[in-house]
Amino acid sequence: MVELTASARAHLDEYLAELRRVLSECPTLDAAEVERDVDEHIQTALAHRASPIDATSLDGVLRELDAPADWVQDQRVPWFKRPPRDLFNDARATAQSFTRKLAAGPESYRLPYIALLTLLLGCLPPLFVRDGILFTFAAIAASFVLARAALSLHESRQPSHSQLWLIAPSLLLVYAPLVVALLGWPLLLGGTIAQEQQYLQVANQRLIEQMVTTQLAADKAFADQLEALRRQGTPGEVSLLQAEHALMRQRTQDRIAAIESRIGPHHQFGVTWTFTAYWAATLLVAGVWWLLLGLTMWLWPGLLRTLLRPFANKLPTRTGLIIATFGLLAIGGGWLLKSLA
Repeated sequence: MVELTASARAHLDEYLAELRRVLSECPTLDAAEVERDVDEHIQTALAHRASPIDATSLDGVLRELDAPADWVQDQRVPWFKRPPRDLFNDARATAQSFTRKLAAGPESYRLPYIALLTLLLGCLPPLFVRDGILFTFAAIAASFVLARAALSLHESRQPSHSQLWLIAPSLLLVYAPLVVALLGWPLLLGGTIAQEQQYLQVANQRLIEQMVTTQLAADKAFADQLEALRRQGTPGEVSLLQAEHALMRQRTQDRIAAIESRIGPHHQFGVTWTFTAYWAATLLVAGVWWLLLGLTMWLWPGLLRTLLRPFANKLPTRTGLIIATFGLLAIGGGWLLKSLA
């Protein structure tokens, strides 16, 4: 048995892998038999040389064998020259082979393939069904469970790069919103409440402006009617019109006063809730949450690594301290805004 150096072994493995790929496209040749012939030729050609055989010597023998594609170029027929029946049979054989791999292949690859296939199929319903997005969410959840099941087969080991590419989409579609929710829910909630309060204040202010404009137009119309009645010399109608106008003005002023009471900052828990006060409370809540979350990650780093596996496997322990530091800074900023509110 000829002994090869590491680089020579890598060259031979690459050659054989390409040979297998080419032979898989040619059903008339036995891939195992061809590979045995190649191995025998290499052993015979290098038997008289001193071991270990380096990559240069091996490449010379491989050049004598020609490229793998040259072995079957006469056996393969271009697809556009083949009859439709053969094309259909090849497509069916490919589908059957893929199905067999999914049904009976190793779990470490079967589950990642099924997870990716489930996710891709889940993207199709919204294109054809009105409420297809519900099927998409269900497919995301199912593919995530399959991807986590694939991870469980590796226990503490990191999956291979090919396996990671297959399961990464299913995992990231859940991990990304989860991380955003864990870190940003106080800011999202507090910011939404503050913006809503500001929007209500602006809307009420515009409503008051419209009411004032309407009242001014009504006053002008009242003045014109009153002048016309005075010219006609009907004091009874003048008094009735003045009473109706006074009642209308009083109702408008009462509505404006009620709206203005809603525009002003309300008081609750001994706090005057202005726009700045809302953001101060948001920063305080976010700071406390980040402080607790950071300390938890620092004391029990395995929790986050298990939750976000495999992307957090190498996450340093100091990440928890960094988040806790941001929490302290947010608490300080909240107290500063509270003093300004």
